[in-house]
Amino acid sequence: GMRTGQGDRAHADHAANTVALSGAVVLTDWTMRTTAQSALFTQGSNELRADGNVQSIELRAGAGSTANLAAGPAHVSAAHLVADVVKGHAVYSGGSRLWQGDSVIEADTVELDNPLHVLVARGHVRGVFPQAAWNPKAGQPAGQLAHKGTELWHVRGGLLTYWGQESRARIEQDASADSAEGSIRAKQIDLFFAPGPAGSSAQQLTRAVATGDVTVREEDRRGTSNKAEYTASEGKFVLSEGKPTLYDSNGDTTTGRQLTFFFSDDR
Repeated sequence: GMRTGQGDRAHADHAANTVALSGAVVLTDWTMRTTAQSALFTQGSNELRADGNVQSIELRAGAGSTANLAAGPAHVSAAHLVADVVKGHAVYSGGSRLWQGDSVIEADTVELDNPLHVLVARGHVRGVFPQAAWNPKAGQPAGQLAHKGTELWHVRGGLLTYWGQESRARIEQDASADSAEGSIRAKQIDLFFAPGPAGSSAQQLTRAVATGDVTVREEDRRGTSNKAEYTASEGKFVLSEGKPTLYDSNGDTTTGRQLTFFFSDDR
């Protein structure tokens, strides 16, 4: 069909119904182009295995891809790839890295399910995502958030799931998210994305919701609660559930049913 493979050497085993390629391997279908040192295709199970400096790139942005983090094509690199070419399911393992625009996801394994538009990263997960610009309301002081350039959030955890159709990611297993403004630690952090302003090709982080043993830090302040919500456009954290408590460097504490504090004007 639309799938092609080339290499320096090929070995076809008719009994096993396999074709092995080695040496400067290039694999192409209607969505992706992948290079590797060797590859093995098993006809009966539609399984493709590629090994050694695996590099995949979308032939065109959004061509059936799980990742929709930017308008440009997605790139994936790893040591190994196992894919079902009919079902559109692929697992990259061994120092896996996916990047698209300013967004990056690194993990031990990155699993892509293109029909479901779901990405799952497992093991030593690290991610970088651009944040939506601060958009103060009328009358709100200019404060400290006159950022130049792209503000980035760095996330870590043991498991990250990204739902492309919802533009939502969830970080679990000792989850954390850090930026120049503040940091969040929790059992689980959901990140919500939306398209950037006109002329921007990237999905941007607009909101984050952390649940379970939440700790939020901003300069000399520390807040604890069972739930925290961060809104990028307003530059604020809202602590709720459990016993929301805010501590400052002077040893003062504030508790309440809900606590809101702003980065923009230090309220």
